[in-house]
Amino acid sequence: FFTNTNTGYFVGNDGTILTTPASEFIVSTNEFVSAKSTLSVYPNPASDKIVIESDHIFSNATIEVFNLNGKQVIGKIFCNQNKTVIDVKMLAPGLYIVKMSSPSQIEIKKLIVK
Repeated sequence: FFTNTNTGYFVGNDGTILTTPASEFIVSTNEFVSAKSTLSVYPNPASDKIVIESDHIFSNATIEVFNLNGKQVIGKIFCNQNKTVIDVKMLAPGLYIVKMSSPSQIEIKKLIVK
């Protein structure tokens, strides 16, 4: 995602956060599946609501949904639970990135809204 028009941040395969000038950033729709992945987003594609579920109960996690321009379109706190429902009716059809951040991990999933 981009914090301004000059710099973009993305996560490398090993979890390293990398930066790149905006003019060199390439958006990919490939989704890398880690053996350690605990996050599920369903139904996918979605048109009404999505369920975000983890194998772990997080005491403090943040769910963010970004459009492909890097703009956060949804933000929600995920506290003392392993499952939450998010309304996506207000989102335009397209591809979105779902990011779950906790003190111990970050997971990213692809979401298609139809």
